[in-house]
Amino acid sequence: MPATTAAPAAADVVDLDHDEAGQPLAYRPADAARVLGVHRATIYELLNSGELTARKAGARTTLIPRAELQRYLDSLPTWGEPDDG
Repeated sequence: MPATTAAPAAADVVDLDHDEAGQPLAYRPADAARVLGVHRATIYELLNSGELTARKAGARTTLIPRAELQRYLDSLPTWGEPDDG
């Protein structure tokens, strides 16, 4: 009878798609829109204007790093703060 190899324990499996907290490392545009609470077309407008940057993984896959979404969100004005002008 051939020897069988045991499946790796859950602690031994490395999830390359998520960080230690279980958050995705990057989002596709539709998922980024859902996370930010905007329409998918808004994500493409932000990408085209340069306000949001993405990475290309192959010819058809666009990935927006989670840190980029956070950077964009942090750049937006806070509601309720007085204007500087």
